[in-house]
Amino acid sequence: GALGGAEERLRVRSPDLSTFNLPSSMQVRRQGYSQAARNWTLFYEADSMEDVMVMTLDSLRLPSLKLLKIDVEDMEAEVVEGARETLNRLRPWVWAENARLFEHDDRSF
Repeated sequence: GALGGAEERLRVRSPDLSTFNLPSSMQVRRQGYSQAARNWTLFYEADSMEDVMVMTLDSLRLPSLKLLKIDVEDMEAEVVEGARETLNRLRPWVWAENARLFEHDDRSF
């Protein structure tokens, strides 16, 4: 599963595990972006698809949360949107990766 801004089921290509790869950097949206734009070694199976369930952090109804680490390959804003109630209620520390800031000086997140 994956965290996002709304609950949904996505059909995504599976990571290619037959060669050197970075499956931990697999994207569920915009698959292929990091390989093309960032020159990452990230390859997907051409004909192998799988379903990924996306859920919101709020849907977990956590009783406590001290630290939220967000490293979700360009879905950071979606995760925060789906965690709005949890963040307001529990006030955890938040550490979020923001590759767009460092790569393109994109300050939208």
